[in-house]
Amino acid sequence: MCIRDRGNAEYMGKIDKENCFLARLTTYDESSDSGLIIFFEFVTTYKHGDKIVEMCCAWTSLPIKELRSTRKHKLDLQGGAPSRIKVIQREDVRTARTSWRLIVKQLGSNITSSLSLEINAQASLPSDIRPEIDSLPSRILVSMNSLNLISTFREYLGSKVTPSPSYLQDIEQDLVTKTMRRCIDCHDIFYRLTDFWHIILRQTHLKGKGVPLSVECLVQVLETLNPIITSDNFRYNTSDPTRKAYEDPALPEKRHKLLNKGFEDLMTRFMVRVTNKPKEFSKGMEQVTQFQPFNVSELLEDEDEDRAHMNFLSQLKLVKK
Repeated sequence: MCIRDRGNAEYMGKIDKENCFLARLTTYDESSDSGLIIFFEFVTTYKHGDKIVEMCCAWTSLPIKELRSTRKHKLDLQGGAPSRIKVIQREDVRTARTSWRLIVKQLGSNITSSLSLEINAQASLPSDIRPEIDSLPSRILVSMNSLNLISTFREYLGSKVTPSPSYLQDIEQDLVTKTMRRCIDCHDIFYRLTDFWHIILRQTHLKGKGVPLSVECLVQVLETLNPIITSDNFRYNTSDPTRKAYEDPALPEKRHKLLNKGFEDLMTRFMVRVTNKPKEFSKGMEQVTQFQPFNVSELLEDEDEDRAHMNFLSQLKLVKK
């Protein structure tokens, strides 16, 4: 499960339900599924010489059966790996505090590494999203922001069902289906597509419209994105779509600019004009976030929390085309 941190203090968490997700398991069997868990991994990226290294810094998990009732959880973060757990000790947490924070620490403040979750069972979910949930596969883990997008795609697949023996083969070769699968498999695409669908289209072109128009709109979106995703500049790797191209740290920014061009064309085609967009989509969506990884010296430097936080934010810059 990926919980996004955009790295921008002003923008982080401003998108409604950005870090909410839906887990659906309609065929739960105690004898075979009791060992299923949702795994949360915290990853940091740093630069060592000319290489960019991705490293797991903490993880935790929640048994899938805990999702059946509404309640809150506070999960302790662990180090190491699930097969070889390493407890994160208090002295492992670097908190060189100053001013009033230092006073709180001296008074015995307990430093805990944990993840807080709030679980809402299906009965407590809003009734207006029940049809969308019903259209999902029997087993799926999906962000709430992408629920309508995935549901609309499922409606598209349903419209393609035929009694033909070659139905499944036809679906596999269908351009819209292939493009959507590529989008889902690559985070660089799917996050941007989800934001565009959830923040822009659903609030303008699709507002108050029914399923048929949503399906038609999704087809046009995917047909527009397909030549972008398959272009040489995008460098989509069919055999390993989830892998980041670490040899080219600028690739995510290049991909964002290519996708933005497609989204701008779609907004023109749908005659969409948005006057109150989140910062990421301001000024015609030409601004993108550029991530510059830490280097080893920055990771090891013993700074106070305030200065370390400001140094981190200073590395995330808004870049104009």
